[in-house]
Amino acid sequence: MRIESWEKFYDSVTKDWFPKWVNISDEEPVLPKPGESDCQRFEQTTQRLLPRSYRDYIKVFGPGELAWVRVRAPGCLDPTWNLETFNKTFTDVLRGESSHAESVRAVNKGLFFFADIHADLFGWDFCDTTCQETNECAIWRLHWSDTRLERYANSFQELMEKEIERVAREHVDEEDDDTGPAVQFSSARWESPQP
Repeated sequence: MRIESWEKFYDSVTKDWFPKWVNISDEEPVLPKPGESDCQRFEQTTQRLLPRSYRDYIKVFGPGELAWVRVRAPGCLDPTWNLETFNKTFTDVLRGESSHAESVRAVNKGLFFFADIHADLFGWDFCDTTCQETNECAIWRLHWSDTRLERYANSFQELMEKEIERVAREHVDEEDDDTGPAVQFSSARWESPQP
């Protein structure tokens, strides 16, 4: 699957495939999408430039889950969906596990932005730039079970394309079961106590 633009993909998810791919509920308010100022504030605080494909994605979709990837956002008010909080939580845990050289190496050169259903961590490797112009960098996967570090994708967009394809392929026979389609999009809603 090749995503040409996040806007077109979002439109196809919310219009063409609705309600097949989209999980929308009016029970809790949707968390706001971050703006350019949220991305800039994050970059100033962390001294890390966010890859363009992530910036473009997060401003269109906002925090939420697509193909089982829980995408966090800079400046999100709910700590569960906050990019900074997520990264700090796992960075602190891994620094406490200093006997694992791969874990410490991952912490020192990147930034975690999601964990999969196996608790493997995914993060940007800011030392491995794949496109200088768009600030894209490699994404690694830190396997939680054995702390093995694997280069997983060349960009955030490639990661999302791979995950969408993987989930759709693994559940091709389950598309019409009672649990709904395998690949869904859900906007993030409050999970922590609201301020």
